[in-house]
Amino acid sequence: MTKTAAFYFVLPLCILGAAAFAYADDPNIPQFIQNCKNALAHKSISMKISINVEAEGPNIHELTRSYQRHFNFRCDANNAEWAGQHLIFDKEGNVDTRNSSVIKKILADHRFMELKSKLEGPPRGVIVSKDYQKWHSGLLEDPESGGPLLGRMYGSNHKSILDLIEYCPAPKLRDSRETVSGVSCYVLEGVSEYGKVTVWVSPEKKYALLKWSVIKTGDDLFNSEPVSNSNLRITNWVAEFVVTELKEIDGSFLPAQAVLTHTITFADGSVDFSKHSYTVTDIDLNSAIAFDVNLPEGTRMYVMEEPGIRYIWRNGEIVPDMKGLSFEDIDRMVEDSNSR
Repeated sequence: MTKTAAFYFVLPLCILGAAAFAYADDPNIPQFIQNCKNALAHKSISMKISINVEAEGPNIHELTRSYQRHFNFRCDANNAEWAGQHLIFDKEGNVDTRNSSVIKKILADHRFMELKSKLEGPPRGVIVSKDYQKWHSGLLEDPESGGPLLGRMYGSNHKSILDLIEYCPAPKLRDSRETVSGVSCYVLEGVSEYGKVTVWVSPEKKYALLKWSVIKTGDDLFNSEPVSNSNLRITNWVAEFVVTELKEIDGSFLPAQAVLTHTITFADGSVDFSKHSYTVTDIDLNSAIAFDVNLPEGTRMYVMEEPGIRYIWRNGEIVPDMKGLSFEDIDRMVEDSNSR
């Protein structure tokens, strides 16, 4: 699916007509799904997200086995920002300030910026990328950035959970409802090239998405290659997201508490497991959002697409650091400018 530069944001709820679930083989289901996505695209939102992460397995780094993330998330049609803290704790339960860090990521002005800074002291620098689309897609489906709360999960070529259901050749409705966190839900499921996908939707909660799961195995694609590919060495890939508490905001039902479990089984029999527990507060669906970048003058800027040139932040702009440039760097900049 080709994406444009416009920010495509879908809240994790479905506005589906009751007729969509009249029969398990109702051919209108894909259209209802698309109508749902269209109705919820390009909305602005701001909220506070706290994530507690526990992980285990032979491929899990020691520093990523247990940590917390607390940040403000906000986005509109073209921009997004994450600002807060990534906290790692020592064996006594105290914050490990040496390995903990500031969270500051911005998608704005068709570029990506990430502040690199420890909890204490001035920023070490800012990573900048002109590849807006790459970072836009990646961040919005990252569990650490709150992607599952938005009905998104990495591994399917940037398709949302609703995209996956839509692309299933013949999604089916289970014959009976199931209860998720005390809420009665319809269950819609299908199989596509990206694996089996199932969604649990509550009509009484304005078709909020209470639960979803994606299962990949064998020749199911992980992005563009089968999970069984020798490079991936995966025999089973399972992601399951469950909303444990809903909150009504301006007529919409959104997750206030949720859990994502993710299990990857490898060809050698080893298993990596992670659990992300989410708490969401201060949700605002109608806030006016300004995406201003405020950095100390002289902050070092590292442009990923131009590794040989040094930049700094000056008067609200990314400019070449002339003091740090060699004559060869300056000649190259002049030639590049003339070529344009």
